[in-house]
Amino acid sequence: MSLPQFVSILSRVDSTGREPLPSFSGVDDSSCSSRFLSFLGQAQMPAFSFVSADMTALIARVDAYARAVLSPPRYEHSRRVAEFGCMLVRRYALEAQLEPHVYCAGIAHDMCREHSEVFLLRAAARDGFPIDVTERGTPLLLHGRAAACVLAQEFGVQDEVLLSAVRWHTFGCEDFGVLGKILFISDKIEPARAWAASLRGAVSTLTLDALAAKVVSASIACAEQKRTTPHPRTCAMLRALGKDVSQPV
Repeated sequence: MSLPQFVSILSRVDSTGREPLPSFSGVDDSSCSSRFLSFLGQAQMPAFSFVSADMTALIARVDAYARAVLSPPRYEHSRRVAEFGCMLVRRYALEAQLEPHVYCAGIAHDMCREHSEVFLLRAAARDGFPIDVTERGTPLLLHGRAAACVLAQEFGVQDEVLLSAVRWHTFGCEDFGVLGKILFISDKIEPARAWAASLRGAVSTLTLDALAAKVVSASIACAEQKRTTPHPRTCAMLRALGKDVSQPV
């Protein structure tokens, strides 16, 4: 799918009659299209031990899209998240088939983060989940949900595990499986997060769930230090990991 097709899909009313998604405010479509085409096929993927041709093609398109619409620092963050996630797959000796899915989720998770608030609100309104008061007050928090919507509707992704990981990566989710936990961890403690050095050091000694619990607990502590209320989804994720929200992990 070329970016011109992508933009035209977003700009028309769909078969349900819903209001069309707008084009990307602040992004020149023709320039974006040119960048997308120039980046297509340039994805610098790891040497996966197992990856299908379809997944290779998907990663190439998602990577080109992310490079076309994101600022270089935001794209590089996404690359680091993707690569750190792949390292976790190998560290925990998980199935090799998971690694390209983790990489794709890492590249995709922030691909809508620099789109307009109007885009984020309209995209999230299509995913069937309510927009809560926190998200409505700060639409930037919807960027994961918007990215999952784009993956599903415009890139044809049907893998709900991958979509869920991207959709809920900001606050976490009590229903996360391995992929969701890996993306959540990687986003929070990737190598450029200087504050997370001790958490990265814990990778060598903790199980995946124990590491996830520590990262979630750190996120809750960070919110409390900022005098904000931790999001209910973050607290629910910690409880699902068997930990008490009121106690440090």
